[in-house]
Amino acid sequence: MRLQGRHGYYDHELLEPQPFEVDVELVLNLQPAGVDDDLRLSVDYGKVYEAVRQIVESTSYRLLEAIAEAI
Repeated sequence: MRLQGRHGYYDHELLEPQPFEVDVELVLNLQPAGVDDDLRLSVDYGKVYEAVRQIVESTSYRLLEAIAEAI
């Protein structure tokens, strides 16, 4: 995901939004969704995206590790 956020250790990094690229790895068994071809057994990737977007774009963090923990 490519998002805009105000994060960084130095104050000047918080002034203007800057690009952040976030990779999310979900660890779960999606075999039932694949076997049954059933969306109800899968993940709503739109909700995952919105949750990550909300964290990255609405709150400022000093450390990338803090963003990762929030996600």
